[in-house]
Amino acid sequence: MNRKFVLLLILFLLTIIIRIPRIESDPPSIVASISGSASIFCDEGMYPHNARNKILFNKWVTDDWNPFIYNPILTILYYLTFLIFGVKILFVKLWNLLFASISVLLFFYIGNKKKINIWLLFLLSLLFSFDFYWINYSRVGLLENFSTLFFILSFVYFLKIEDNQKNAFLSGMFATIAILSKYLFAYFLFATFISILFYTLKKKNKKILLFFTGGVLTTFLLWLFTIYLPNLKYFHKIGNAWSSQSIPHTTKRIFHNLINNSLPRYFSISPLIFYIGILFISLIIVKVLLRMEIKADEVYLFLWISFSFFQIGILNYQPLRYYLPLIPALFLAFSYIFSYINSEQNRLKFSFLSIFLSMAFTFMFFRSFSKLLLKPPSAFFVYPLIFRITLIIATLLFLYLFIGGINKFKIKKTFITILIFAIILWGEIWLQFRFGFQTKYNLKNINTYMEKKLNRDSFIVGQCALRAVFDTKLKAIPAYKGWFNDKNLFQRYPITHLLMLKRFNELSWIVHRYPQIKNRLELIKTFPIWDTKLIFYKLNKKKEEK
Repeated sequence: MNRKFVLLLILFLLTIIIRIPRIESDPPSIVASISGSASIFCDEGMYPHNARNKILFNKWVTDDWNPFIYNPILTILYYLTFLIFGVKILFVKLWNLLFASISVLLFFYIGNKKKINIWLLFLLSLLFSFDFYWINYSRVGLLENFSTLFFILSFVYFLKIEDNQKNAFLSGMFATIAILSKYLFAYFLFATFISILFYTLKKKNKKILLFFTGGVLTTFLLWLFTIYLPNLKYFHKIGNAWSSQSIPHTTKRIFHNLINNSLPRYFSISPLIFYIGILFISLIIVKVLLRMEIKADEVYLFLWISFSFFQIGILNYQPLRYYLPLIPALFLAFSYIFSYINSEQNRLKFSFLSIFLSMAFTFMFFRSFSKLLLKPPSAFFVYPLIFRITLIIATLLFLYLFIGGINKFKIKKTFITILIFAIILWGEIWLQFRFGFQTKYNLKNINTYMEKKLNRDSFIVGQCALRAVFDTKLKAIPAYKGWFNDKNLFQRYPITHLLMLKRFNELSWIVHRYPQIKNRLELIKTFPIWDTKLIFYKLNKKKEEK
């Protein structure tokens, strides 16, 4: 049997095995705590909303929230799945698990395409598959898993242009699907376009750019006439609301967000991978300064990482899920760094310049990074002391390997490489056992409670309402101030219950907007979730307003 096929099969099985057990359990609280967002608890009920509506109530759109405009492909996949197997949150999770598993296999394909040593590639792919964030976000039904898959597909077909220039069409098509699945990822299409332009100029072949443009325009025009124009009112409302809350409106605010960005906090539990990404950016810049040859795929990866940092980094709101497409890019950078280490162009001066520049970037843009590694409160301190020390040693070994110093002591690079990989993998497995396998079923229990206690004519409102009743046949809608379902809420819908997230004081804006309901609220139950609570109220019509 072909060795690559066996390794791919093992990799795929390990990817599934680490994700599938207890898949309906709550996400680890540490991920939500680092992100500062309830999205991984609530939002997986948001995006299948259309599909669930159609199956249970025979109507795609039941309120202001229309996730079809975000991701029509995913909505159709959910609908067909629910039509065949029934409406269950399990199938939402399984689709996203599949997206992540395919992403891991594509990562292996990219490394093989770049002719990385097969065993080194297997270890790199295993590290990517076992990344703690990647594991836990691929077990949750968010948009970013789908988008990330198409990021990687676009990069794959970019690499395949050298085999057939027509692959530029597919690269453009997949890049466009990626940004149309979440408009926030527009930076990726710009990164792909600049890389294609660089490739076109380098090869002096205009057809590459023409094929790419064809792929982009074909996909965009299809979306324009079938999704955007027929749903213009939804785009207008949600677009205005999102831009007013998330986009900074002054230059001062842009620089403040960028300098104080949240990225180091997110990667405080995987600092070496994060630093390698910074080192890769520095390496490419030094190549430019020294007028060394730069390959088109290096430009692509450079822009993927740097554009992601700058576009997401300027936002007022930066939840961890926005950075999910950065994770495969960082591990790809890891593979490129090791390719450089094993190449003949490894020069001492070049290596030191790259390290110096990476340190400068760390100080300029990630000043909190060193603090997070030196003193609590920081997620880095969830590790035992012995591992923190070992990880620092691994980082020093990596830098020594990077400057080509290992051979002077006649120590094989392979041994040092495996040692570094083993230390990183040890950390990921420790995190999984410490947090990933300590499972709770609060969300599942809430669904069970709603199914048993509420009548079929009940109607629930709240940020987490869709997730809380997903496996039932109850009606629910989300409501966000300034976004959707925030006007004439109690006049438009036959609301019987409110499910309010305590951490973000969700009840306050509703009571402030609709003071007439305050004296009609009857506390029913409090549900634990994450590090906060969901408070369940009944809207009692019998109580007289004061």
